Amino acid sequence: MPEPPHQPAGGGGDKGVALPAQQGRPSAVVSDIGLARMNGWELAGRLRAALGAQVLLVALTGHCRGEDRRRSAEAGFGAHLSKPLEPAALLRLLGSGPAADADP
Repeated sequence: MPEPPHQPAGGGGDKGVALPAQQGRPSAVVSDIGLARMNGWELAGRLRAALGAQVLLVALTGHCRGEDRRRSAEAGFGAHLSKPLEPAALLRLLGSGPAADADP
């Protein structure tokens, strides 16, 4: 059976920052905004500093107001998806599905 194109990994707080770097540079990181030890916007800033601009950061969240989307963009997220997630939208962002816009 072939390897899946996306390898999930999880971690909160500082582990969430260190994990992607320890496993090699990922092409994308998906994070919630409402995290226990630090919010997703802080995590995105740390990941952006650690991993650079080439890594796609995706916010997957119930925080869906215009202000939330603005904060996500300012923090370094390249996309902001609303819960409940439409899996096809995430797959399109990750390059595994037909091209189409994600959440506006």
